[in-house]
Amino acid sequence: MRELQMKFVTNTATIRWMRILDLFELEPLCSTRALAKASSSTTRTIVTDITDMKSHFKDALHIDSSHKGYIFTVLNPAKYLAAKRALITDEILFHIVESIFQHEEMRSSEWAERYHISESTVLRYLRKVQPVLRDYHLQLDYNPITFIGDEMDIRKFFHDFYYESEITAHTIFPPIAIHDITVKAFSDCQRTSKQACSFGELNYYLYITLERYCGGHTVKLPKKSANCFQLKNISKNLRKSISISLNTTKKDCPKKRFSISFCWFGAGVRLVTLLVRKSSAKNTISGQKSLSWPVIL
Repeated sequence: MRELQMKFVTNTATIRWMRILDLFELEPLCSTRALAKASSSTTRTIVTDITDMKSHFKDALHIDSSHKGYIFTVLNPAKYLAAKRALITDEILFHIVESIFQHEEMRSSEWAERYHISESTVLRYLRKVQPVLRDYHLQLDYNPITFIGDEMDIRKFFHDFYYESEITAHTIFPPIAIHDITVKAFSDCQRTSKQACSFGELNYYLYITLERYCGGHTVKLPKKSANCFQLKNISKNLRKSISISLNTTKKDCPKKRFSISFCWFGAGVRLVTLLVRKSSAKNTISGQKSLSWPVIL
């Protein structure tokens, strides 16, 4: 599991298991000490975790012990992935992020009631991810629970959480109507010989843009510049499909016309949907310097 997602896991045992599995997937033969170090636990805890993991994964996974350590073998890749994703099915923070994306926000007291835990526990979990959100220049509002910050930063977070990260039981996938629009857009990009992002990435850019737009979250388009151009065909397809593509009620999505801009940021930088350059001064993720991340409008 990617580090961003891992920070939203609240169950300590699940965190250990994910760390163990990540190491196993890199090195099928691991010593108990190496597993304990990777999961920040003790060798005694590792022995217990390995026993419990065998029970959880059943015939999808085989873990054997030897004098060199544990030998990890995936017997059924499909079952293994399903069982791995099931580990975070009930993770509350993943549900909260999803509720924000789907415009179904709830108060902290409502989440506490749904999960049969105290409201203070919900707030403690939310405090756990505040450092992550600060990296995206975001804060939390609690009534209801939602993100506070620049709309462009919010969309950047959703992009990283759902597209740049590993697929989980909570991953949001673009609906078929968005896929159809992307097919046309991607074809147009290839014809211009200026394609700089993958089909999947463009698919998610469009989905996030439209989902947020139909939730009433908009930003101003950048002024005309030499590094931006309009793709009228994509805009036309979007206007035709906007009410279907989000699988939402029509009243939730404004009908006014809007355009899709594709901006170029020099060699090696991706083609992105409705993006503008943002000042690089404040953009630093996880301590790494970042030249102005592309921002989804």
